[in-house]
Amino acid sequence: MLPFKALALAGALVALPGMCTQAASPWPESPLEWQLDCPRLPGRPRDEEILARTQCATVTVPLDHNAPAQGTLRLHLTRVGARQPLHRQGAVFIQHGELPAARSGAFAVHLASLWKYLDTPADRTLANHYDVIELSPRNLTLARQLEQSARDLELVRSQLAEEHPLYLGSASPLGARYAQLYPGRLARRVLLDDTWWQNPAPCANHAVADYLAYGKHPSPASRCPGVAVYDESFTTLAH
Repeated sequence: MLPFKALALAGALVALPGMCTQAASPWPESPLEWQLDCPRLPGRPRDEEILARTQCATVTVPLDHNAPAQGTLRLHLTRVGARQPLHRQGAVFIQHGELPAARSGAFAVHLASLWKYLDTPADRTLANHYDVIELSPRNLTLARQLEQSARDLELVRSQLAEEHPLYLGSASPLGARYAQLYPGRLARRVLLDDTWWQNPAPCANHAVADYLAYGKHPSPASRCPGVAVYDESFTTLAH
């Protein structure tokens, strides 16, 4: 079992629920249904090389994982493949803290672009050797949906055969709840302050990449604004 470490940023998350449908047929043999093309992503023009590595799928999950016969939800998954798939090391599961981005999968493409163009050793490691996977969450403002969302994430992890993924997300309870339900499953976990999504400090970008890629904590001597190391296993960043 890999040791669990966490890198966290204070913040809050409001997420968008998936589309609800009633189960009219037995549980599907494969919950993932890959699409031929991804929907057009909102925002500015995207890097064509990254879009060529991007796949989209719908994921059928139970309304209640403890009672699958009650019906299903269809969630959306976006995956940006590693630039060097023959040397792939794993995947980073990500969760955006804003509703439109969480729904569209645009943040997976944005993050892959960020790691491609920042071009530090850690960024290159993440861009070249890790898939970036984004699953649209349920409405995490509802406490009863939190555990279900964590189980959605585990279902996708299992379907994609990702043994020990990395996790990068908004500072909602989802990442913590997943770690509680599935201890030792995540190799490393990073939680982000809401302000990071709009305008992250360059040193915070480097700290996030170093931790995800290598498990390296930011040095107290780095003088990055808002970076504080509390102990050997828990670090917090706030922009």
